[in-house]
Amino acid sequence: GLRPRKLQLSREATVLLAAAVAASAASGTAAAAAAAAAPTPPNDYGARVDLWQKRHEQGIRVIEDQAHFVSLHRGVVSIVSDNGTPFQDAPAEAVEELARSLFPAEAWIEPISDQLWREKVQLYSFGQREDSDCPRLGENHLEKTITSAYDMLTGRPRHIIFNIGGLYGGAFGQGSGLPDDPTVELLRHTAPSGMQVACWNCGEVASISRVSDLSTRFHLEEVDLLDPGLATPSAIEEVDLLRMDFIPAGQSCQVLGKLLKSGLKPRMIAMLVLSQIPPPFKYRPVYLPGLPDPPGALFSCSLAAVEELVFPYGLALIRSTGPYVLFVTKDEWPSTQPLPISDLDCFRSGGVWGHADLPIEWVREWLFAPAGESLQRIWSNLTLLHGPGRPFSLSI
Repeated sequence: GLRPRKLQLSREATVLLAAAVAASAASGTAAAAAAAAAPTPPNDYGARVDLWQKRHEQGIRVIEDQAHFVSLHRGVVSIVSDNGTPFQDAPAEAVEELARSLFPAEAWIEPISDQLWREKVQLYSFGQREDSDCPRLGENHLEKTITSAYDMLTGRPRHIIFNIGGLYGGAFGQGSGLPDDPTVELLRHTAPSGMQVACWNCGEVASISRVSDLSTRFHLEEVDLLDPGLATPSAIEEVDLLRMDFIPAGQSCQVLGKLLKSGLKPRMIAMLVLSQIPPPFKYRPVYLPGLPDPPGALFSCSLAAVEELVFPYGLALIRSTGPYVLFVTKDEWPSTQPLPISDLDCFRSGGVWGHADLPIEWVREWLFAPAGESLQRIWSNLTLLHGPGRPFSLSI
C-alpha cells in the first residue's frame, strides 16, 4: 500500500518564502488563489498513474511584477524567481505550507520504495530496460508517434495498412490541422510511396478531414469480427501497420490472436487496450454467443495480455499513451534500443483513461501493492463489474 514519506527540502527551496506567505496573508487573496490554482488530478481521461514521480510546477505572484515558480518532484520542493534565481533562507514550515496548498496530496506520498519496485520489475516485467520514450504523455492515439516509429524500422516496407475500427479526427473540414489518428497520419506520411489501407468496419472514411483526397486509398469492407472462422485475407498477410480500435464485446485479444495465427505479419501493431489493468495482470473478457457482453468499462484486454499474445510472433512494446499501445517487430528495431523494455516502468510513468467503475486510485493500488494481493483485489472488482453470466480470464 501507500506509505508517507517525510518532506525533503532542496537547498534552493529555503528562501524569502516567509515573505511570500506573509504577503499572501496580507493581501487576503493570494493564499486562496494559490490553492485554487492547484488542480486536483482528474479521476478521468489522462490521469497520471504515479504523481510521486511526476514533476509538478506552479507559478505564483507574490507582489506585482514579481513571480515565483514552485516545483515538487519525488518529495523535493524547489522555488526560483521568474529569472531563475533560487531563493534562500525561508523557513521550512513556510515552504511546506505553500507547496502543500499548490500540489495534490498524492504527490507527497512515495507509493513504493525503489528497492521493492526494482524487485517487482525483475519478477514480473517482460523486459528490464527502462525506456523514457515509452510513455507518450499528451498523446491520445499514437497519432504523433506512429510516423517516427515507422521511420525507425529497418526492414522492407510493405506499403499497406490494415485498419480495424473507426477513425479519429474532425469531420467535414473541421480539425484539419489536428492529427488524431495513427492510420491517417501514417498514410499521409507515406502517401508518396503509394501506401494503401485495407479497412474493416471503418465507417465514413471520406468525411474525416485529414483523410482529404486520400480517401481513394481506403479499401472498405464490413466484417463480422466475432465470426469463429475469422482469418487474415491472403492479400494482406504482410502489412506495415495493424491498427485495432474498439472491437465488439471487448474481444481485442481474441481477434488479434486469430489474425496472427492465420498468417498476418505486421511490422507494427497499434491498438486500444484496457489501461486500467496494469501489468503484469493479463485480463481478457470472454465472449460466448447468447451470454451478455462485458460492461462498457471493460472494452478490451489488458496490456500484459497483449504482450503475452504477440511475444511468440517477435513483437514487443515500444510506446504507450495508456489506452493506446504500439508494438514493433523486434528484428526491425534498432539494436541500440534492445527489446523488450520494462512494461512496468512504462506504465508507471504514463497515464490512463479514467472510468467511474475503475477509478485511478484502484489502478495505483493494483500496480504498487504485492502482486498476489492485487490479483485478488482485481478479481473481486472485475467479478462485481462483470456480474452474473459474463465470464473473463485473469492471471499473472
